Amino acid sequence: MMSRMQEFPDLWAQAEDEDDDCQLIQGTLYSMRVPNQSSPQYPRLVLPSSYRESVIDRVHREFGYMAVLNTMWRITEAYVWPGIIKNIRNRLCQCGACAIHSRHPEHAHAWEMPIASYPMQIVGADLIGQLEIGTPQSSITSGDG
Repeated sequence: MMSRMQEFPDLWAQAEDEDDDCQLIQGTLYSMRVPNQSSPQYPRLVLPSSYRESVIDRVHREFGYMAVLNTMWRITEAYVWPGIIKNIRNRLCQCGACAIHSRHPEHAHAWEMPIASYPMQIVGADLIGQLEIGTPQSSITSGDG
């Protein structure tokens, strides 16, 4: 309990004042602030930093890799902590599954091509993957035939 008091000293001080947004319920710190106007008012656990990443990952994974706003909405239904929105965004930016399936893939930047000073000085090739041996195209790519 002492480490939680050290992590949120100002919130613990607020909890001691009954008219404030924080409350101590059975020795656990809760916030009575609503995350948005449409949310009902009920106690939300002030989550210690040691649990945040695992909660974000679990909610994000269990609800099907939802977008940042949907994940944020689910988490703020039950939890609150200082910097919650920034933490959720930063954590979800590291999600490999979301990066692969993103609607906004990163585009490669165009670069300036060097100018050749004589024919065949610069040769370009499109790589399409491995071709099966014995196909007519394989003799072109492998130099056989």
